[in-house]
Amino acid sequence: MDFLVGEQINIFLWAIVCGVVTGIINELFRFMRYAGFSGKTEIFIQDILFMSICGAVTFFFSLCYNNGNVRTFIIFGELVGFLIFRYSVGLLSGKIFSVLFWLMKTVISWIKKMFNAIFIKIINIISYLIAKIPLFHKKSKIACNRGKFYCIITKSINVFKR
Repeated sequence: MDFLVGEQINIFLWAIVCGVVTGIINELFRFMRYAGFSGKTEIFIQDILFMSICGAVTFFFSLCYNNGNVRTFIIFGELVGFLIFRYSVGLLSGKIFSVLFWLMKTVISWIKKMFNAIFIKIINIISYLIAKIPLFHKKSKIACNRGKFYCIITKSINVFKR
């Protein structure tokens, strides 16, 4: 069944919108790559997922608007919509992603340095307090021939008896 020219233009314009939707889906995968999922296997899996999603979107679009017939102008319209999105919003989002993840790395490294400094201070305070507790001093001259744990208990009891 052939469509009129007006209906085909309408389908073409909706195919451009569908291409913009696939561009948005592509941005999600770009975000994942900027986030650190950029190994060879991860990129391979992302590409397979993206191609599968785009194929399903094209299939369902053709099913809904063109009675299941995939025509060249539909695929061309999706490509045009994808490229329009990619070279307008996509360029801007790429710059935003790079700045955002640079900022996140900087903040995370600063937080790590702060926690490291706090942890070192806590360890120093604990080691100072342990040095002041008489339980851990070796002032007792009782010989221990049994296990280490028994020796620590008997020495600590003798220190507290004084």
